[in-house]
Amino acid sequence: MSSDGPRPGPPHTHDDDVKHDVPKPEEVDPETGTDAEGDPVENPSG
Repeated sequence: MSSDGPRPGPPHTHDDDVKHDVPKPEEVDPETGTDAEGDPVENPSG
């Protein structure tokens, strides 16, 4: 029995953590037409 640790699975990339900080289209404020960062959005969903 080898002690290589947990079985290899899908590699966990840093991207998976970063995505949580990226403004999603759903986060666009329909009233102001800006996203979570305050940038104007041409086509706010809502």
